[in-house]
Amino acid sequence: MMRFRQPSTRSANERSYAAFPRWCLQGTLACVLVLTSLILVDRLHAQPPAVAGDQNGMVQLTFPDQIEMKVLIDYVSQRLGVRFFYDEAVEGKSISVKAPEAIPADSLLDVLQSALKIKGLALVDAEVEGWKRIVAAENLTAIAVPARDQPLDQFAGTVAVTHAFPLTNVTPEQVNAILEPFLSQPGANAIPVADQNLLIVTDYAGNLDRIKRLITTLDQPGPERLLEFLPVDHLDAGELSQQITRTLATRVPPQPGELPPSVSPDPRTNQLLIVGTKEQIVAVKELVQALDVSLDQRTEIYKFQYVDAERIDRLVKDIFDPRETTRLYRSAIDRDDNLLIVTTTEAIHKQIEWLREEMDVATKRPGSAVKFYRLKYADAVEVLSTLRAVEGTGGGVVPGEFRRGVSALGRGGVGNARNLGERESPIDFVPGPNQPDIPGQPAPTTPALEAPEPLVPATPPVPGQPTSGLVPATNVVPVVGAGTIVPGAARVSVDPNTNSIIVIADRAVQEVYADLIESLDKRRPQVMIEAKVVILDTSDDFSLGIEVSGGDRTGLEKLFAFTSFGLSQVDPVTGALALIPGRGFNFALVDPDDADAIIRALATHRRAKVTSAPRILVNDNATGTLASVTEVPFTSVNASNTVATTSFAGFAEAGTTIEATPRITDDDHLELDFNVSLNSFTGPGGDGIPPPRQTDQVTSSVTVPDGYTVVVGGLTRKNYSVTRDTVPFIDNIPLVRELVATQTKAQSQTTLFVFLKPVILRDDKFRDLKFLSDRDLAASTEPGNFPLTEPLLMGVRTCNGTTSVPADHKPHPWTKPVNNNKVLPLRPFINTGILGWPSVQ
Repeated sequence: MMRFRQPSTRSANERSYAAFPRWCLQGTLACVLVLTSLILVDRLHAQPPAVAGDQNGMVQLTFPDQIEMKVLIDYVSQRLGVRFFYDEAVEGKSISVKAPEAIPADSLLDVLQSALKIKGLALVDAEVEGWKRIVAAENLTAIAVPARDQPLDQFAGTVAVTHAFPLTNVTPEQVNAILEPFLSQPGANAIPVADQNLLIVTDYAGNLDRIKRLITTLDQPGPERLLEFLPVDHLDAGELSQQITRTLATRVPPQPGELPPSVSPDPRTNQLLIVGTKEQIVAVKELVQALDVSLDQRTEIYKFQYVDAERIDRLVKDIFDPRETTRLYRSAIDRDDNLLIVTTTEAIHKQIEWLREEMDVATKRPGSAVKFYRLKYADAVEVLSTLRAVEGTGGGVVPGEFRRGVSALGRGGVGNARNLGERESPIDFVPGPNQPDIPGQPAPTTPALEAPEPLVPATPPVPGQPTSGLVPATNVVPVVGAGTIVPGAARVSVDPNTNSIIVIADRAVQEVYADLIESLDKRRPQVMIEAKVVILDTSDDFSLGIEVSGGDRTGLEKLFAFTSFGLSQVDPVTGALALIPGRGFNFALVDPDDADAIIRALATHRRAKVTSAPRILVNDNATGTLASVTEVPFTSVNASNTVATTSFAGFAEAGTTIEATPRITDDDHLELDFNVSLNSFTGPGGDGIPPPRQTDQVTSSVTVPDGYTVVVGGLTRKNYSVTRDTVPFIDNIPLVRELVATQTKAQSQTTLFVFLKPVILRDDKFRDLKFLSDRDLAASTEPGNFPLTEPLLMGVRTCNGTTSVPADHKPHPWTKPVNNNKVLPLRPFINTGILGWPSVQ
């Protein structure tokens, strides 16, 4: 303590200033004592002291009713020496901790984890060793530890654990739907893995143990499912299985988690394969027993002599209710033997017997029916030839007694003894329309084979009026085989004027011919064949000529020599050469005293390409020909003893000819037979003899897709020639012979290519052909064949009743003048976008 001393003579103010430091020191000491007391009291409330027995690790928690979570974290950290990381998420969270008795000190960490779990927090290990983190527990998957093979009871109840549960009897989706309410929220989740039948659950270890016991309870085997085969006697197993499945689905809906019975058919044995529980199999058997019952049906074979079996079958279906025939009536027709095989009830069998008795009788109509079949597309003569080919050897029965051929099958129930007809044995041969009466013998000749005259209407037919009768024809073009007997005692002829087939036969035979003619009279697709002919001509020519002249050209007597190949003119007096100008290089050396020389050289090269692209439209299986021919006339000489006459003998032809026959197959391919012929004259003719001719020809048959091109090429002709004019004996001396000669080398090559492109035109309205024609018409710049339209001017009636026409109006050439006293009708028409008024006729 320092004492300060001051002088005795002082004023009152000076004494007050001297006492001020003592007061400040006393106030400061008092504030420090108060703050220290408050801190000590707070520490006494925040840190409960351990009770007796603290040496055994027991602690007594004496927290107030509400404490902040941060206080509990700090206490556990100080007590256990654990270091924590946490953020502001802990701020503002309070909790109540009541522990009337002492607890083990090592359980403080579990107490803290339970408190954090209540507040949606979790305690996990930090990345730094020896530290722990406090995080939000919104997604436990991110902070959970895998269970692996460690039992769940070895984990603390507040630890987040991920565990995979294998399932045996239930699906992961079913268990996941049941467990969803039992998971801790927020943060816990379950993930089903269907392909491995696993359920992965992430939750706190305490809750996860309860979930494990729940899954064990759910994953229990259900009722035993059995497999059983059940034969079906009267119905189709496939249809019956579908009906039973629909019935069971509406009758007893399956419970959640319960598998419905499986009913599948075995087509080979007509059995049902049933998979289900014992009760489900019993229910299926009851339904099969109720549905698989017999309808008292039997199978019968009916044979007919005069009526078509198909007609009886059609009538039976028309008589009865369609629903009844669909369910109870099943039939099959043997067209070859005219048999009707029926499986149905007794009532329908009686109706069929009645129809046979009433309809299967010989026709009572006098004579035979005459019918004209006018063909739309096919040629009548060709169709008749096809019908004769179908006839074969011919054969038939007496007209008016036509009976359809039947086999030696007996009628009656299946498996019963057959009932034979009159004079019929089990191995008898029964004649039919295409067979003779006796096997191996020709058919007997009938009166109809005498080829009577074809019948035509007695009077010329008038359009829209019926004919008056039939008389022997005199204007029908005779056809080979016309009037012969074809199957069923039918007499057939052809009328080419109307392109019709005339058939005289019974009604049943007329049906056969109607089917045949209808099948033959089909519009055949057309084929557009585009042929492009390309000729490449290449020639190279070279000529070189030398003429020389020399000798004594002076004096009265002259001796000179020269060569002449047509390049110059020689002066007979002096022997001088005068150049005749020609094509190519010309050279002249003129020496009046000694010698002259003429040289001419010429090289010619020619490249030519000739292209022609004709097209032709042919029917399917018809032959089209494209020809481009040059004709050269020649003569012939007729000589006799006294006179010889020369007359015209004809033309020699040379050119290009292409013939193609397309056949359309079912898969839009074309079989194309083609013949390409190229003729050319190789020299001139003389004295009435035709010029020589060379021919190149290619013939083949190929199959190509529609619209593809066939390339026919390689017809190449090469010519090479060398012509040399020289002086005898000198031509054997090399080099020298080139100086007194003229030579010509000619080389030529001609190549022919033919491209054939067939395109099928199928449109019934010929729109594809119109399109191609319009395109070619536009390319030719020719005007279209359309009517010319223009507005027509009519007179205007004036007040005095006359009709005035403009003075500059020129009437159309085909219009008539308008009558002044005739009122023009107002009939507008529109044609090609022009509005006009028709003239009055």
